[in-house]
Amino acid sequence: MNPCGRVVDILRSAYQVSIRAFSDDPEKVTQIRWYRARPKAQMMPWASSFGSRVWEERDGEGQEAIGEVYGTSQWRGGQIPSAMPTGGLCGSERQWQQGATAADPIPATWPGTNIPVCCSKPERQDLGGIALGGEVASIIIEKPEGGIALGGEVASIIIEKPEGGIALGGEVASIIIEKAEGGIALGGEVASIIIEKAEGGVALGGLDWNSFDNDATKGIALGGDAVVHVRKHDVGIPGTYDLYRPFGAATPTYTGVDCTLFEDVPTGRGQSPINTVVWTHYLETDADTDILDGCTRTDAVNTLNYADGDEIRIPSSGTTRYVVVFVSQADPGDGQVTRAYLMRHSA
Repeated sequence: MNPCGRVVDILRSAYQVSIRAFSDDPEKVTQIRWYRARPKAQMMPWASSFGSRVWEERDGEGQEAIGEVYGTSQWRGGQIPSAMPTGGLCGSERQWQQGATAADPIPATWPGTNIPVCCSKPERQDLGGIALGGEVASIIIEKPEGGIALGGEVASIIIEKPEGGIALGGEVASIIIEKAEGGIALGGEVASIIIEKAEGGVALGGLDWNSFDNDATKGIALGGDAVVHVRKHDVGIPGTYDLYRPFGAATPTYTGVDCTLFEDVPTGRGQSPINTVVWTHYLETDADTDILDGCTRTDAVNTLNYADGDEIRIPSSGTTRYVVVFVSQADPGDGQVTRAYLMRHSA
């Protein structure tokens, strides 16, 4: 049996505990460890005998034949496993409610993991610390839970949803840190930095950099030569837009499309070669929305060839015109969206 990342119970903190899982051998015990589910994880489809028994034990309820064994819990941090499934479900309703038997078949596991194949293929998680030194052209680190230390020369770094502290030193051309929960300390020379939704402290020293885009809930300390822009990154204006294709067309292709519009001048003002496109705003709309930019790339060249994309008018039937400069897919925290970066053409 394996919940494959589904929500099994609601807990205040995580722990490791012994359980009795076999209805035909109640003396046989095994270990399980509770950990935090992903924000959008599915619920179990039925009731289970393997929920948490912490409160039942404290309230003096009798020991059940199946499920957690009283007096065996050890508190743990709740970190997500290094290999974590994102879907599926192993075990029948009978097994989850009445326990497994020795005769039940044991499923195969995904290579290099202990995750059964009845779960979806697991994703690797960066749980330990990461230390990088020397010359690195580009780094993308997704959802690390351990600390990150970077030194030397790095052209570009993207760190998504880090839970541990981040220490950066040396020369870095561009840094994007999204949804940081730990402290951030930056030293050395940095040309451009974007920090989104930082929950820990941010300390910056010895910098010569382009922009700072922050929704910090803790303190910010700045030292050295810094050009600073502090603003709420995620405050947008909901509304609708009309789309004209190509730019300058006489009649709209689509009208009344729902969106949220964000002003983004500090981040999008452009400084070559870091910014190959320039924008003043961006909008977010449904992930499957038809909206096009005009950017292309020449073979063996690492810059974009800019051309006008679609024309956007916000609000619908209004006179304020924008050109689409770049389109991407993003997840701002509540599901995937289409994000279109815009330059205002006329008010």
